[in-house]
Order: sequence, then C-alpha cells, then structure tokens
Amino acid sequence: KRHFFPHFPRSRKTHTKRNKMGCGQSKNHPEFTPGKQDGKVDYRAKKAALARSHKHDGPSGRLPASIDEQNKKKQPRVLGIIPARYGSTRFPGKPLADIAGKPMIWHTYTNACKSRALDLCIVATDDARIKKVVESFGGICVLTNPECVNGTERCLEVYKKCIKKGEEYDVIVNIQGDEPFIEPEHIDLVAQIVCEAEEDDVCMGTLCRPAIDRKDVEGVNNVKVVVDRNMNALYFSRAIIPHNKSGTYDPDTKYLRKLGIYSYRADFLPEYVRMPESMLQISEDLEQNKVIEAGYKIKLGWVEDAVHGVDTVGQLEALNLAIERGELMHRGKRIKKGGKSFKGQF
Repeated sequence: KRHFFPHFPRSRKTHTKRNKMGCGQSKNHPEFTPGKQDGKVDYRAKKAALARSHKHDGPSGRLPASIDEQNKKKQPRVLGIIPARYGSTRFPGKPLADIAGKPMIWHTYTNACKSRALDLCIVATDDARIKKVVESFGGICVLTNPECVNGTERCLEVYKKCIKKGEEYDVIVNIQGDEPFIEPEHIDLVAQIVCEAEEDDVCMGTLCRPAIDRKDVEGVNNVKVVVDRNMNALYFSRAIIPHNKSGTYDPDTKYLRKLGIYSYRADFLPEYVRMPESMLQISEDLEQNKVIEAGYKIKLGWVEDAVHGVDTVGQLEALNLAIERGELMHRGKRIKKGGKSFKGQF
C-alpha cells in the first residue's frame, strides 16, 4: 500500500525516486536531506541546510549571534577622569587639603572607583605633588600640560593618551576633584544618560537635585538649571532661575541645582574643547552654556540629595566640623573622624 503526503503533489518537476515507503521526496519538502544519494547522507550539507532553516540566533538559539548583533549588545566602555589642579586661585593646593585625616583627592578617587559604570578611573593633574600622593595610595595619575585652561581640556589630553596606548572608550565622565563624597551611583547615572541616549544630538549629561532653601538658590557659586519635559537643559545660570517679576526667591517655585559632574560622548569631547567661547558662557562664566548655544543637547539626571563639593577654605572647615560632630551622612551612614563608621565607608 502506497502512502503519499496530501500536500505534496506528484509531478515530473517535484517527484523523485521512491523510497521504501513508496513516497518520493522533493527539494521543496522539509524532509529532504541535501547530499543524500543512494542511501548515503552528506552530513556537512545537512548541517548547512539546518543552519539556513533556523531563523533565531543569539545566546538562546542554536547559532552564534551575528557580528551586527554582537555589536548591538556590546557594552559601552566608560572612562572616568578626575581633573585635579594644584594652583586654584581661590584655594591653592585644594586636592591635598585634609578631610578627616585623608587628602581630598583620596576621598574623591576612592568613591569614584566604586562606580560600576567605570572601566577605568584616572586622576589628571598638572602637579607632581598630587601625582605622588595619588600613586602612594595605589591610584592611577597622569600628568597633563600645565597650560590646560580647565578640567575639560585635561580630560581630553588623558583620553588622547589612552587612545595612543590602544585603549578605546565610548563615554568620558568628568568627575570634579573637589567632590570628596561623590556617590558612585551618581557616576553610574550620569554615564547611563549618554550611553542610553536615543537622540543623536544628546552629547553630554549631568545631574541636578531639588534646591534645599533660599541660601541654596541665591548663592552665586550654586549653579541652577531649568529643563524641558524630557530633562534636556534649557539654560544654566548663577542667578535665580526660574526668575519671577519681583526678582526674589519664591518658596513655591521648584528650583534645581546642578551637580559638578559631566559625561561626554567620546567622539564629541574634542569638538567640545574646540568650540569657541560663546556669549552665554562668558556672561555666566559657565562653560556648558556654549553647548546649548551651539544647538547640542545636555540631558540631566535627577537625584534627590548629594554632598556638594568644596570651593573655599571656609567650606572645608565647615565640612570637617560637621564630620567631627557626626553630622555628615554619606551612603546612609554617619561619618565621624577616626570612627568605625568613617573607616567602613572605604
């Protein structure tokens, strides 16, 4: 008794030599085995046919992911750079200033290295004294040109040196050297902003938090920012913004204070440094304003709280006094000089 597949028509074009069951196979039939002749199977041809028939690939499939698929899943490499200048006009030698028995740069570097986003963290300095201290506690430090105008230029110089060594990075995070209690999670967030930006014109990221009080808003050293509904910066200012008709602080207005950390697309950083100074940059003495003025976007991440940096000797004294009194909280714990809670942070 002969058996035929009901969906498989017998014709001169598709019918081949009958098998023992009286059923012929065609090249269009799923049971057809390439390379099978006179009962012999070409397993190499069979494997190639199976490979072509599988639509799925990747880790959960039977085939390795294609090169394009692997590139899509490739994690961006992130380089953290801490510019640390010795000759600050307001506070000379600030990176080496003592905070609870340790130099400021030690606090900043140690906390930055806890970030999960960073593949490498480097201190960029213009002074051999800072380099010596950083290397004494096992940190990585690179001497940069003393003529660098600002921390951004130091970041670019370090990035170029990494490229010459064959090290490639997709995102650069600029971590202020005077942020001794920087949160590692904040570094993760600012790196994520650029890594996951869907808009092509988002080339920088930074962070902001809600302003605490009137003093927090009115201080000219406290940079404020206004954003659009997509958390893209509209403007950075030392003045009170948003600014009402009376020109005074309004407790009902939601003010945002910018934090001192930035992330850049690696391919944008050279362009950023080459940009000429803009009117808004000069007016506010805020470098990031030239990016907005040039038509690029800076996206902000929101954090609820942060321990801010040290700009003056008075702020350093106040910080050490708060540590002595046990008033400073960091990463959910109270910091106290020489206490277990302080040592436990690092």
